[in-house]
Amino acid sequence: MAGTDQTSGVPHFESRALIEAEHERVPLSAVSNPDMHAKWAFFNREGYSVDIPALHRDHPEIGWTRYADWAGRAWTAAR
Repeated sequence: MAGTDQTSGVPHFESRALIEAEHERVPLSAVSNPDMHAKWAFFNREGYSVDIPALHRDHPEIGWTRYADWAGRAWTAAR
């Protein structure tokens, strides 16, 4: 999960696993589907990024919610 430290504005990443999972890197040459190959090639090169502080600054009219806060409410409501 990604977010921004509210005091410094520095992006940070958290992980709270609900299940056990292991990562296994698969070489791009093993990905035969052209769409999946293009997607993973993009992720391996530049991937996605966002300037969260600038987004908040440029759109103050939006009631921003941190992902961790949203997920906590969503999972609590689903129980």
